[in-house]
Amino acid sequence: MAIQFQLKLFVPQLELTILALFGRKIQLLPLGAPQSRPMIQEGSISLPSSISAESYLQAKAYYFMCVIHAMGHILYSTPMDAQGYKNRQLVMVSLIEDARVETLLINQYPGLKQQFKSCFVKPNSDSNDFDSIAYGVAYGILNSSYESSNYIVSKALNAFRSLSFNELNDAGLSLRLGLQLANDIGQMRISMNERTEFTIVDYRDDNQYLWQQVEPVLAEGTSSDGNENISDYDARSFKESFAEREVSALSETAPNEEGNLVFKEVPEHSDNELRNKASTLASLCYKEWDYKIARFKERWCSVDVFKPIDDQAKHTNLLDHLHAQLVFKLYKLISSYQQNRWKQKAQKEGDELDLEAVVNTLVDLRSGRIHSDPNLYLKIQSDHHQDIALLVLLDLSESMNQTYLDSEISILKNTEQSTLVLSSLLDKLDHSYAVHGFNSDGRHHINYYELKGFAEQGDVLSSRLPNLTAQYSTRLGAGVRHAYTEIAQRQETHKLILVITDGKPSDIDVYDENYLIEDAKVAVREVENKGIKTFCLALDTDGENDYTQQIFKPGHYGILKDPNKLTDTLVNLYLKIFKAFM
Repeated sequence: MAIQFQLKLFVPQLELTILALFGRKIQLLPLGAPQSRPMIQEGSISLPSSISAESYLQAKAYYFMCVIHAMGHILYSTPMDAQGYKNRQLVMVSLIEDARVETLLINQYPGLKQQFKSCFVKPNSDSNDFDSIAYGVAYGILNSSYESSNYIVSKALNAFRSLSFNELNDAGLSLRLGLQLANDIGQMRISMNERTEFTIVDYRDDNQYLWQQVEPVLAEGTSSDGNENISDYDARSFKESFAEREVSALSETAPNEEGNLVFKEVPEHSDNELRNKASTLASLCYKEWDYKIARFKERWCSVDVFKPIDDQAKHTNLLDHLHAQLVFKLYKLISSYQQNRWKQKAQKEGDELDLEAVVNTLVDLRSGRIHSDPNLYLKIQSDHHQDIALLVLLDLSESMNQTYLDSEISILKNTEQSTLVLSSLLDKLDHSYAVHGFNSDGRHHINYYELKGFAEQGDVLSSRLPNLTAQYSTRLGAGVRHAYTEIAQRQETHKLILVITDGKPSDIDVYDENYLIEDAKVAVREVENKGIKTFCLALDTDGENDYTQQIFKPGHYGILKDPNKLTDTLVNLYLKIFKAFM
């Protein structure tokens, strides 16, 4: 009978094994979903959080094989540029690279060969389909006595078995042999099923580590054909009349009107008041997950980081009397949670009398024992738990300009007010926090705004929030990845990212509505795997919100049906989060 075994049972022993065998200190992290394929990242290996196995030893052997294979890549693999290759070619190059690093590991520790071989079963036939050919090659490289009647498998095995040790140490070998193998398969008109993720054996990782450059972001001023960048042209801002949402797209020849789309010509970014009134801090590139090919597109998204200027003319204080009372109430409540108190008895000085010490002293005095300097006081000590860093990430997309049915207040303005209330509470508690916002105008133009940095005082929000403008779209995965970059630098023990959004991830250059949802889900999983908690407060204005539960873990999101309750919900959510870490 199969039993579920948790990764955490094996982590200490596995990490010691890695240290003993390879002299490397590698962190082992749980993947968000059980039975997922292992992933390799810089300095860490992510493994399924749990597996189903017949025994403890079987589960232990599986995790052992996962980390040994992953260490082979960390030690011997060099990330390759995947640009221009077909999926079939990527799979075959990865297959040869898997075999190469395992062969090098076996040369170092011969006892590993039997361990690797035990994960395979001998093929029943020499079928000529893609999966059978790939499996036959992988099996035959580990089993030198295996001979295949399949021409492609036999050719690949002969090529690999003839390699010298020096040739095996050539990192470019896998690319050459893998491409030749893929070419042979292509010549035979053998197709690959690209709708499902390709797996030979489950202990091997997803090979994302091998492919670090799927498509580079173009340098400023150039395009893919070397011509002048289209950012020098005018953009055309258009409104989707059927969706009541304005976005913008770059086009030199777009018509002024077509179907349900109404166009108006504007200079690129001319209507981005927030961006124009901000100083640029950095421009960074981030990967993005493409669920259709089950791979990351490395350096796919360009994130521009801005710091809005302070506008004292628009300085405001939205903290009214009722909200001030709410802040004070929650401050007292959280203060009681975050302070542990204990009493030191029989002190010379203190905060109150120690009744037990007083009684003992009186008894001693009546018994003739005199205390020259009696210790009669209690000293109260306290320990404040303020080891939390919170990053609030605001969705600043166009849909935030919507108003409620029974109010003239937009979602954006309500969010500003709620953020100020939360900021006031965090200032009183002396907790570390930052408030950032983001929107996107295609993958090359993701705007990220540091409205308040961790080192800044909360009152800067009073002169920056009134300048907020909601525009463009919501590329959530890129926003979360940069938020991680910001908060990962903090020294606090507990780090949290709280996303406030009103709509599903979308952008003007993405037409598959599931694409950015899947990317956001992977981004959140990555952040969680690195020890940073993510939460989401979704403002549900249309009653359709299934994407939030797809992206965030159960218990890590809230869906607000009545936006007028945003302030109360937000501060109480922080109370709930805080108590969870006490």
